[in-house]
Amino acid sequence: MKDAGKTKQELMAELASLRNRLLELQGGAALPPPTPPTPPTPPTPPTPPTPPALTWETYDSVFSSFSLGVMAIDRSGVVIYVNPAFTRITGYRLPELGTEKQWFQKAFPEREARRKALSAWVRHQAGGTRTERLFQIVCKNGRTKTVNIDLSLAADGAVISLLGEAGAIADEERISNEKEEQWRLLLDIMNEGFIRLNDAGVPVFVNQRLCDIMGYRREEIVGRPLAFFLDEDNLRIFQEQFSRRSRGEKQPYEIVCQRRNGERRHLVLSPQPLFDHGGRFAGSFATCMDITERKAIEEELRRSQRRYRDLAREYRAIVENSTEGIYRGTPTGRYIMANHAFARLLGYESPEMLMAEVTDIGAQVYVDAQDWEEAIRKVIAAGHGEVEARVRRRDGSLAWIANSVRVVRGPAGEIRFFEGLARDITKRKEAERALEISERKYHALFQYASVGIIVTDAAGGIIEANPAWQRMTGYAEDEYRKLSPEVHYAHPEERRAIREELAATGRVRNHEVFLRHKDQRLIVALLNSDRCVMEGETVILSQTIDITTRKQEEETLRQSEERYRMILSNIEEGYNEVDLAGRFTFFNESFLRLTGRAHDELLGAHFGVCTDRENQRRVQRSYQRVFRTGKPLRCLAWDIFRKDGERRSIEVSVSLIRDTSGRPVGFRSLVRDVTDRPRPPS
Repeated sequence: MKDAGKTKQELMAELASLRNRLLELQGGAALPPPTPPTPPTPPTPPTPPTPPALTWETYDSVFSSFSLGVMAIDRSGVVIYVNPAFTRITGYRLPELGTEKQWFQKAFPEREARRKALSAWVRHQAGGTRTERLFQIVCKNGRTKTVNIDLSLAADGAVISLLGEAGAIADEERISNEKEEQWRLLLDIMNEGFIRLNDAGVPVFVNQRLCDIMGYRREEIVGRPLAFFLDEDNLRIFQEQFSRRSRGEKQPYEIVCQRRNGERRHLVLSPQPLFDHGGRFAGSFATCMDITERKAIEEELRRSQRRYRDLAREYRAIVENSTEGIYRGTPTGRYIMANHAFARLLGYESPEMLMAEVTDIGAQVYVDAQDWEEAIRKVIAAGHGEVEARVRRRDGSLAWIANSVRVVRGPAGEIRFFEGLARDITKRKEAERALEISERKYHALFQYASVGIIVTDAAGGIIEANPAWQRMTGYAEDEYRKLSPEVHYAHPEERRAIREELAATGRVRNHEVFLRHKDQRLIVALLNSDRCVMEGETVILSQTIDITTRKQEEETLRQSEERYRMILSNIEEGYNEVDLAGRFTFFNESFLRLTGRAHDELLGAHFGVCTDRENQRRVQRSYQRVFRTGKPLRCLAWDIFRKDGERRSIEVSVSLIRDTSGRPVGFRSLVRDVTDRPRPPS
């Protein structure tokens, strides 16, 4: 460095610039990673922790007992600490020093002396070259002293100056060892790892923090080649970087080391080359920041960004390719997003044209602005909703759309926008309208229906009833209009149940209800009702079928069958029924006892399981004759075989079973066991 001719101000400026560079490279502040592109809603990674600034108490705990004077100057040039030895040597206490500039003015009041001191100060910080070490300083009492000054940089970026009186240094080696030990104490309290390498790249010193990072003791690291801690790729990075130290280069770089347990740790090394008095390369030292957690955060951030980008692409593809309209609208009545399907639904060439031209949704899009206001109120109250509305297209034509809408709110609960899915239901609405007109046009047809039809208002009062209903209930037209609805129901709870179902679903299907005739007799009716709109009014359209006779017949039949079953279960003779294929469909307990078989074994089985082939052929011929003639056959004798193999002689009476339309569907048989009956002599 050529300092001849430079002014004090130039040297001070150069000193400040160099200190800033040293702080970036040496003070433990790793270069920040490049900021990744911001995804649609990226998670914010936590800021990696930075080493805390060393406090006055920290400096004092280390240097208060030093025999050498110690002065610390922070990044901004303010003197933040002096130890008792410094005050003893110079006479100055901390409050009297102020800034670095003020210290130089006090210690070197002569301009030329101050310029030389600043020049040596700058050269030392710039390249670590040790030139002049002895300086003449002026103490507070005005006396001049010759002092030995060494400079170093602390972990928090502070410049540490060590002063020793030249006449008091009797044993330079002892002082050097003492200073080395004191610096090691300071390095051990650093929040970052520290390593010093000799000119061969072998560690000669590491602080405790680096030992903690590596998982090794100090004696296991010092003197051991770094190849022991680095894989092949990272060793190559280190060797390439270390070769630059001899050229004075000191750019930070990243490297991955391996802990004792095999775990890989990512480090940022901020190196500084070392040179001896003759300017020869003597090795280097570096602060080591563990950025493993930061690397994990960065990787997670990258994965999150990829997920967000993928989701964004998928969302855009879904929106753009959807056949249904998708949009976002504000409470003030503007569209802020729409896909092509929604723009086409409203007759616009593009979403951009739609958003530019529509400034009031209620007035420009909805045929009735009150429909828009009502829809907004409904959706806000529930948070979402289904809304059908009549809208006006860009060309003035009308259409019906069905909206599925939800409210999207901000962090403070404010409504940001409405998000909706819309589809064209114009054809459906036109069909409904045509049906409504058709129903009005042919309403008179209900007069000729064979079932009772009534139209009631929302309260249940009869508006109109057809002749079939009048015949069924006994009330004429001039009578039923004057009656209250509950008069027609035998049980009030049935009427309440019907009205609740109508209110919930708008319809009632196949509901059996007891009505009361004018003469007070009960009528069992099958009721079907629908809530609909006729001529602008909501009414209930009901059909009633009188099933009283059918119910009575069903009850009679049920009782008859019950008596029939009871008789069959109590007779001693066996009874069975088979279908046309000869499979058992019914039998009584007596028949089960006769065959020696269980119910599940016999039901659905062919009657041949109970006999041999010869008897089976004779029985089939007999059953075929009954089927052809329709006449019963009595006293048919054949043999059956019980499950245990015992042979039994039976006598059977067979008749044909017909369904309600008269078609044959099977055979019924009454069976008597005649095994013990004496046989006539042959």
